[in-house]
Amino acid sequence: MHFAVCVVGSRIEALTNVKLDDADTARSVAEKTAMVRAARQLLSAITKVLILADRVVIKQLITAKDQVSAHHVWYPGLLLFLCSIIINHPT
Repeated sequence: MHFAVCVVGSRIEALTNVKLDDADTARSVAEKTAMVRAARQLLSAITKVLILADRVVIKQLITAKDQVSAHHVWYPGLLLFLCSIIINHPT
């Protein structure tokens, strides 16, 4: 997925380097349309990467909770600690 983000990002970069002139408005509209499409693809690719990262973090939290549950050791502040990890996790 990281590769997809780079490809779409470089496509947007190439499209934004085009100089537009009034004489060629049909070409300008086509280029703007292509740029919007590439921007949407980039946003979609970034969203997929963020969702994947969130799934990894959630899996790690569930694994940590299961390990604690397996040992039957629950400390009073453990649930608050796990919640604070979720809330403070940088996205």
